[in-house]
Amino acid sequence: NVRTSQERAARGGQMDATEYRAALKAMRLSQVRAGRWLGISGRTSQGYASGNRPIPHVVALCIRMHLKHGWYACQWEFRPPGWQVPQR
Repeated sequence: NVRTSQERAARGGQMDATEYRAALKAMRLSQVRAGRWLGISGRTSQGYASGNRPIPHVVALCIRMHLKHGWYACQWEFRPPGWQVPQR
């Protein structure tokens, strides 16, 4: 199954829910956190993971590029809008 996903990625094909979930696991992202990172709602990300929504090509490209370069969640900053470093 992983090999099939890798072959599909090499051809630039459509990402399926199985590949999406595997990619999130490899990047140490929850479905909701991946949604925030991608700029979509958590429910949309969950829809991608369950197979209820088709995964856009742009999302697949972004995820595959980050996986290819070995990035994972702790290398990105996740701060809600308006968040500031507390002052001492």
